[in-house]
Amino acid sequence: MKKIAGPRLPLFTKSQSEALMASFDFLGMNYYTSVYASDNSNRSREGISSFQVDMAADMRVEKNDSPAHHPFLPVHVPKDFSGLQKLMQHLKKYGNFPIYIHENGFAMEADSALNDSSRIEYLNGYIGSTLDAIRNGADVKGYFVWSFLDVFEFFGGYKKGFGLYHVDFDDKNRPRTPKLSALWYSDFLKSNTSVAPNIKSPALAHLSSASL
Repeated sequence: MKKIAGPRLPLFTKSQSEALMASFDFLGMNYYTSVYASDNSNRSREGISSFQVDMAADMRVEKNDSPAHHPFLPVHVPKDFSGLQKLMQHLKKYGNFPIYIHENGFAMEADSALNDSSRIEYLNGYIGSTLDAIRNGADVKGYFVWSFLDVFEFFGGYKKGFGLYHVDFDDKNRPRTPKLSALWYSDFLKSNTSVAPNIKSPALAHLSSASL
């Protein structure tokens, strides 16, 4: 990092560095998916510097995917949800400080059907991964789904929605409609649904698109 972005990095005095050590109360984490990373240090560094250019790496969600050279949204349900647990377990070596998962969510087409079973599968997988980390000693204090409503997304604009509630941006009144995931998450918070349900099971049959 110092070699690539040195002139743009802040400088700290020894006393400032000592004051910063262990000076936080908790770690807030935004987590969406794990990726495979491979070196691409030969990539042209011409143009405007950015975190993506500075990394000099190719990233892909699955091993056989084409590399993404730009920030991407998590739009595919991963096959392995253990990345979140592994990250929190890795952080323990620096001290078992409190962790809040501030953002964890799944993007779908904003005008997609309200029956967003893929989002349920995604949230279920990562809530389960968080639970595994807690069972292994991680000091997780809170978990927040991104997001309650479909909103304007930095990378996806209005075309991609993360919300548990659909918002009709073509209507000036912006009506909101709960998706299947909103009903599932509500049931989960009320302890009516297991943390690892089969979304096709009879236990979730009442959470159908008809109930929306």
